[in-house]
Amino acid sequence: MMEHIRMLTRDIIPCWYELSWAAEHKGVILRVHKDFIRDTPPLSDEAPIIKSYQKQFKFGTFNAGFDRDFGFDGAFLHLGEKDGFVEFFVKLPAFHYFIDKPCERCEGTGKDKFDDGECLKCGGNGLEHRYEWQELRKVSACFSVFLMLAHYPEVETTAQFPQLMTVRTITDSGMHGGSLDGEYSLPLARWLASLPENYEIPEMTMVMRQAWEHMNKLSNMDAYQIWNSIASEHGWLNVNVPGDACGLHPAHGGEYDMEDGWGYKFGCHNVDRPDQQLCLLAGLAALHDRARKEINEL
Repeated sequence: MMEHIRMLTRDIIPCWYELSWAAEHKGVILRVHKDFIRDTPPLSDEAPIIKSYQKQFKFGTFNAGFDRDFGFDGAFLHLGEKDGFVEFFVKLPAFHYFIDKPCERCEGTGKDKFDDGECLKCGGNGLEHRYEWQELRKVSACFSVFLMLAHYPEVETTAQFPQLMTVRTITDSGMHGGSLDGEYSLPLARWLASLPENYEIPEMTMVMRQAWEHMNKLSNMDAYQIWNSIASEHGWLNVNVPGDACGLHPAHGGEYDMEDGWGYKFGCHNVDRPDQQLCLLAGLAALHDRARKEINEL
């Protein structure tokens, strides 16, 4: 008799990792079950994915153990064990911020030279600003490595509540350099389907805006582009962040065909940068926080 292959979209599987939002510190909490850590072979410092990221982005050393700070230069801060899970704090770095130098366009006045409005370059602040992508890419790459390891465990954990979602990310420069996809579990998809059609999950929108404004110190003018919506009575979730039609959507076609009453895969569109990716991950953490409160048992 052929052994049944358990699938997150078809079966209820004990949790092996989860994401949560840390509102006070503007970051993500990654919780990894101790059984998963015990049964997962340690990642070598010489693993191709590690060497590739170090070469491409000039990252420092990679800490592979779950008993200390994890990732490139220990970007995931080890918080200790709680209720059978090892917890890490992942701070979202700023990538766009003002520097202590007068704006070249308005010479520090904050006023446009040609009318009475605010300077278009500094938004009336009077200061120069800069972009810094290195720390964002480092955090993104740490997620990419961990989520590759945690895509699916070989042994079930002893957690008393189900895995609600899985995520996979990539970290690259250029178009689609922040892409991500994943799966919404059977219980999560059914919970989403219990929400009204066209419903916006307010916790997701609020957290994504918090994350975006924290990372983008210059302006929150494009925060209006951050939203989510239940697209149908089947619980099909769409999520949008600033960019060119940038966000998450149910994955359709071929093996990704969706069926009512089951979990489903999601994909992304035009997620080119790490700030967009991390904003979406923050939104997924917020989704997880609310759903976890309302989906309690296996």
